Amino acid sequence: MRIVRTREGPCLFCLREDHAFDEEHLPPESIVGAAARVLVNWVCQRCNSRLSREDAYFASHYHGALARSLQAVRGKKGRGAGVQRKDLEAKYDSATNTARIRLKRELSTKAASLEFLRSGAGRVELECRTLDPRRLGRCLAKMGLETLVCHTPAVVLESRFDGIREYALASGGLTFLPYALGVSRDSPGVRLCEIQFEGEDRWVAVALIALPLVSYAVQLSDFDDLHPLWHVAQFAGMIFDQDGARTRRVRLNLELRYMRSRS
Repeated sequence: MRIVRTREGPCLFCLREDHAFDEEHLPPESIVGAAARVLVNWVCQRCNSRLSREDAYFASHYHGALARSLQAVRGKKGRGAGVQRKDLEAKYDSATNTARIRLKRELSTKAASLEFLRSGAGRVELECRTLDPRRLGRCLAKMGLETLVCHTPAVVLESRFDGIREYALASGGLTFLPYALGVSRDSPGVRLCEIQFEGEDRWVAVALIALPLVSYAVQLSDFDDLHPLWHVAQFAGMIFDQDGARTRRVRLNLELRYMRSRS
């Protein structure tokens, strides 16, 4: 892990200075393990406690959650990342380097076996579910604001970021946090895009958050004009989702292929 910013000042989220402070991990350590960056003296203990509930939901429900166990993420305590939901349980066993998945619903294994025998390929649906994009957005808002800390900390307390600050804490006037979703092609981590249009002085920050299997883009201010986020989504080949309708459903299939030996 790498400590990227330390300082003295108000909490990044509640803007108060009279609370004790905790270390904050970006992305959450439970999702990316040792790849997380450590922010010191940026998030107070009270906000950290409130935000941890959304971190826990996100870790088990984000669009690529199952990949945490399949990609050998060791998790927060080093014992292996786990996913627990109503439809399945998944756990990476770091001692044996094994991903263990227990499905909580019946699969049509007979039909899948017949298809596999006929064609040499078969597909098993590991999950099919509906997530809560608003709860997902709470953690994205938190990670987006913390991404700003890593790259341009001098501006992060400005009032133009109050909307996403309040959304992370489930308060304020923003009713939904638009985001873009795509396949992750990078190691886990965060980057920042500063979008500026010709003839305008202002710039708009868009955070890029790479996680196991998928990546997200989140606009951090100026939510009445989503062109910056839309352009980033187009450049990166991501799905632009303004209200959660396009990415609310999650499907993950496991494809099996039979390879005949040449010997």
